[in-house]
Amino acid sequence: MARDYSSTDEYMVERSETLQGLFSDAGNLPDFTAFDPNLDAAFAAQWQTAIDAAVATVSGETVDDQVVQLTQIVDGAMKNCRKKYIEVKYFFNLAFPGNVGIMKEMGLDDYVTARNRQMRMVFFTENLHAAAEKNKVALIAAGYSQLRIDEIETFRAALQTANKNQNKFLKGRPVLTQEREKIFNTCFGFTNRVCDAALSVYYDDDVKGGLFVFEPSGGNNSEFFDGLIGMGVEKHVDDFTYNVNIKFILTNTGTNPLEFQLKEAGVFVGNIVMVAPGATVEKMATDFFTSGDSIWVRNPGPGDGSYEIEETT
Repeated sequence: MARDYSSTDEYMVERSETLQGLFSDAGNLPDFTAFDPNLDAAFAAQWQTAIDAAVATVSGETVDDQVVQLTQIVDGAMKNCRKKYIEVKYFFNLAFPGNVGIMKEMGLDDYVTARNRQMRMVFFTENLHAAAEKNKVALIAAGYSQLRIDEIETFRAALQTANKNQNKFLKGRPVLTQEREKIFNTCFGFTNRVCDAALSVYYDDDVKGGLFVFEPSGGNNSEFFDGLIGMGVEKHVDDFTYNVNIKFILTNTGTNPLEFQLKEAGVFVGNIVMVAPGATVEKMATDFFTSGDSIWVRNPGPGDGSYEIEETT
């Protein structure tokens, strides 16, 4: 779902509030009702309800803050697991000096691939705990207590929970975004209907007609795009006329890293902008390249992704 208006949400809501007030005025409402009987006081009340819903809607910034908080929790849990591995490795070396087989059992060969991948670290830490339990007599003799062995499992469980919560929120974010857009579009629907009606109601009254205008730019011309993108897919998002003042706000609403890049005459040009899961990055057109005529998003995998782009000139 996309927004039905090319302005910021803040401008749309603020302008709708102003127009609803003008529409409800005793000097204007009868004019609209005479033209369209459904444009009455009940319509004005429904319009106000839609405006109130838009004002109360969770903002994109609040959603981004929640993503940051969840990411910080995951990062902390990953750090604890990495730190725990280094600690356990030290005592395995004390208990089993030079024993390559035991070191492989504790996951020495797997750590490099697991240390920056959340679910791999969950499995790695689970195996590490199993190895420590199996060899706990020797580890305890080397000075590593049962309490510290148990802590391996505690850290694993914490990471798994943090990862689950983050993924659940990120996967639900496109739904949340669609709900927000539906609420904003409903509000704009009332606004747009009144502005369209005003063209006839005040056809011969330029002064009043000029009051019931929704200026799409709202100071800036913004377009919003969002969608899903499959693994390994390159997706065209929008064509535009290049301008150094074009600003792109790129949001990764999924769980996989995404790449954004410009094309010119069908060929990719300039820099690739990588956006991490849950992150929002603001870039000017010049940050991509000195020219271009379209913006694309690429999903290198390993799973499906989703994105939002706000393009402002």
